[in-house]
Amino acid sequence: MVYRIPNSAVPSRTWPFCALRRRAYPRLSRTERGLYFAKPVLMCVVLILLVLDARADEVSRWSLPKGSAEPVWQGAYAGIEAGLSGTGTAVRSGGVKKEVARSDAALGAFAGYNWHVSHIILGLETGAAVTGGEAKAVHSTLGQIRAASRWSATLRGRLGLPMNRFLPYVSAGVAATDYSFKANGERRSSVEIGPTIGAGLELSVSEEWRLRADYAATGIINDTKRFGGTSVKREAGNQRLMLGLSRKF
Repeated sequence: MVYRIPNSAVPSRTWPFCALRRRAYPRLSRTERGLYFAKPVLMCVVLILLVLDARADEVSRWSLPKGSAEPVWQGAYAGIEAGLSGTGTAVRSGGVKKEVARSDAALGAFAGYNWHVSHIILGLETGAAVTGGEAKAVHSTLGQIRAASRWSATLRGRLGLPMNRFLPYVSAGVAATDYSFKANGERRSSVEIGPTIGAGLELSVSEEWRLRADYAATGIINDTKRFGGTSVKREAGNQRLMLGLSRKF
């Protein structure tokens, strides 16, 4: 299946690679606003930490001995994480569009391996997370519609720039995501394969333990199917902001 950005602007809470329209703001709950605006906040934190790193004499308590970058970041690791997950679906049928979305607490686990190559860190990571429950809405053509994405598994590559005890990074890969949808009395469930991109920041608190904040946006589905004899176009995506703790082996 080919994933593409639709011609019409879809709010980022339903398709994470599109812009959030100004008129969509009032429809966001307080929890959803916290999730969907977390990405720029995270990026600001990264920039602030980079500035602090440039003034290493003022944050010497975080400095590492010379030559210790490779022992800190290179090698295998595994950890657990928790945070907030938001999944949304834009539904179009009979010329009417309806968005169904919800936010939930998320729990997950991850494992990976880092390589220290020159001045950068290259990594490969796999993970899985429980992402939430079922969202409901009423569509004028389809009646009550339901959409759910309960878990997701990912395989991502990571590119990071180590700076003392900090590791800002970007990530990209693929995700297998559970997805179910019900309309016109007909339910369909599947495991969808889609792209995932993200960014994050890790802090090495010791030779073995690390803390991190990780943001990921995942495309779940973008198709047109018939439910109860009616054509339905679905575009769904997920966003997660997670805090994690990992141990290096």
